[in-house]
Amino acid sequence: MVTRLNWCMKVPARSNEPGGEPMPELTQESIPEPVQKTAQEPAKEPKHESLRKADQTVRNIAIMGVMLAIIEAGKHALDFLPNVELVTLFFMLFTKHFGKKTYLVAVAFTLIETAIFGIHNWVIMYLYMWPGLITIVLILRKKEVEVFAYCMLAAVFGLLFGLFCSIPYYFIGGPKVGFAWWIAGIPYDLVHCVANFVISVVLFKPLDMALTKIRQSLKIADA
Repeated sequence: MVTRLNWCMKVPARSNEPGGEPMPELTQESIPEPVQKTAQEPAKEPKHESLRKADQTVRNIAIMGVMLAIIEAGKHALDFLPNVELVTLFFMLFTKHFGKKTYLVAVAFTLIETAIFGIHNWVIMYLYMWPGLITIVLILRKKEVEVFAYCMLAAVFGLLFGLFCSIPYYFIGGPKVGFAWWIAGIPYDLVHCVANFVISVVLFKPLDMALTKIRQSLKIADA
């Protein structure tokens, strides 16, 4: 019977034992290198960087919430005056200072107005009218135009508001219905044009300066 002791006794003698086989020399080349990982693990983001991004996200949500509240308050404050509104002014100012975030505010504004007044044709109009205004302001912002350019944009936007809002009626009732709807609303568009221009001339520059100071005090970078 072969016991563990007998088995151990049959192990060949080491090189330092008499009659043992010489051990191979250990060289640098004979030492196997560590197995390389087939795929490197993605570098973990530093904790402080994750916190900074989370803080920035919360700040952006808060800023958009404030913008939305101001636009809603401004709209309903002048509801009693036909085609006199502050929404155009606020969208221009917020786009100039906060950039593309205003697109989300425009969508939220449309959803809130829909929840208050119900679904109608104007919902479709809002979904392209306000984003269209925001896009034009983004272009003007890159060119660093004067305040008067924004005032003129507000006036033209008010004048053509009825024309662009008549687009759904071209599909609903045909060209005659769309054209008639636009012509019938031209007097209101003229009021809208003049009101937008006057409001922008009076309020755009002081509110623009106020927003600049607020951004500087809160250390909000250009969007």
